[in-house]
Parts: sequence; structure tokens; C-alpha cells
Amino acid sequence: MNISRVKEQVNIIEETPDFLVVYKPAGLAVESRSLTEPDLEHYLKNRNKKENYLAIINRIDQTVEGLVLFAKTKSAASCLSAQLNDHTIKKVYLAVTDGVPPEKEMKLEDYLLRDGKTNTSRIVQKGTPNAKLASLNLKCLATAGKRSLLEIELHTGRHHQIRVQLSGAGFPITGDRKYNKNISEYRFPGLCSYKLEFKDPRSKNKLSFKAMPKGRAFEEFMEFIET
Repeated sequence: MNISRVKEQVNIIEETPDFLVVYKPAGLAVESRSLTEPDLEHYLKNRNKKENYLAIINRIDQTVEGLVLFAKTKSAASCLSAQLNDHTIKKVYLAVTDGVPPEKEMKLEDYLLRDGKTNTSRIVQKGTPNAKLASLNLKCLATAGKRSLLEIELHTGRHHQIRVQLSGAGFPITGDRKYNKNISEYRFPGLCSYKLEFKDPRSKNKLSFKAMPKGRAFEEFMEFIET
């Protein structure tokens, strides 16, 4: 993704002296070690040369679209990071899946083990060395044929968590080339970081932000997504 396309597709949802809430398109990395490929962090820093501090609070995969939160001061970063660690930042995703959950509302809990060599995670037995508990709640908002639109609230933030857990439950994300064996015409998975709720670092007021998904996988479900 070249820099002109980044400027075109990145959307600043909210900006204060303390934080930034940004919509990131699928295909753009939040941060990258590459010196030739643009990423969201460097784009935002270069957008305003006066910015001398920018800390990423929540990360989403390069192939995933949606909201990313940044702190603009060290004190805001400390406050927001504390909220993230004690799970008071509410992270809600939308996902389009191949398959329909057996119940309209479900809680999934699994133990995930990350493989750094393949950049994948898998479900393992409790007690497996280095495995971490992954927990989420899901609600089925709509179905269309053999596909579903799910609203997912994360309770933990594990590597590829939603993608692995939904695949393990039998309804993988549409277009997910790592965890879904079904062939798809979509370039990116149907997964969007849809809503973030947190307390303002300064006023402590509760704030809520949403971003409507733009991926092709969501097109047939747009009428069921709350704006």
C-alpha cells in the first residue's frame, strides 16, 4: 500500500491532546520493521511533524480493518495501557463467518499456543506449556445462507484470537487464508475492529467510538450493523 493510498484510506475518528482514534484499512500494518512499506504509526508521526510522542494502545492484524487507539502523551499512555491491562477498555469486533453458530449468543474459552516461526496460533489443552487463556463472547446478528454476521466482545487479547477461536468452533472467518480452508474471492478476512470504549485519560468520562466496516465480505450484512 503506497503512501497516497494510506492518506486516502486512513480516517481520524477523534483527536485530542491526549489520544487519537484512527480507522485503519485492511492491508496496512499498524507498525512495521520495513523501511519501504508504509505503516499506520509512521504515517501518523509524519502527518504532524510536531508530534514527538505516539504510543500504540491496541494493535490489530495487518489484514484486519478498524479502530486503533494511540496515546499522544506519556501520562495518557500510562492511563490507557492500565485500562487495557485490567480489561476496562471494551473491544468489540464484527466478523463474517462461513457457518452459523449453534446458539445466538455464546462464550468461547480456549487455551492458545503461539508459534513464532509460522506466525500462527492454535488451540491446545489446558496446562500446555506457554499456552494462554483466550476468552470472548459472541452474538449472531444475522445469517445469509451459510454465512453469519457476528458481534464479538474480546475479554483477552491473544495473537490471532478471534480467527483461531471461530475456526476451532466450526465457523471460520470468511476470507481468512490462515485459518479457513474454504476458497474465497475476498482479498482480506471479514473482520473489523468495530467499537472501542474507554475512559478519557484526563476527564475520566466514558467514551465510545465506532467504525463501519468497508470490506467486501460485509456488503450483504450492512443493514444489520448499528451505525
